[in-house]
Amino acid sequence: MTLASVIRAMIWKQGRVRIAMYPTLTTLNERYPFQGEAARLAAECEKLGLPFLHLLDPLLGLPARALHAHPHDRHPNARCHGLVADEWCAELVPVVREIARERQAALAAGN
Repeated sequence: MTLASVIRAMIWKQGRVRIAMYPTLTTLNERYPFQGEAARLAAECEKLGLPFLHLLDPLLGLPARALHAHPHDRHPNARCHGLVADEWCAELVPVVREIARERQAALAAGN
């Protein structure tokens, strides 16, 4: 499935699409190794008219090891998930509020 096909499906279902990139917890600074990939994804999203959120921003400057689940497990720990969740919420709460307003208006109009 391509990104374009996902977008078409969501539009058909009257959904809203947001694209987010969760960073790999390696070097969380200006030398982040996947900047090129993030830039390409952001550019593709821009071409498609989609909001793009790189979840690296709230983690920049933090020591990656402090965000790992365990010294032998580089998956995000609870602190990391919390920082990223705050960023996601800042992006999504206004969207959810807009959807709620639209649904309330549709119900009031009898739709």
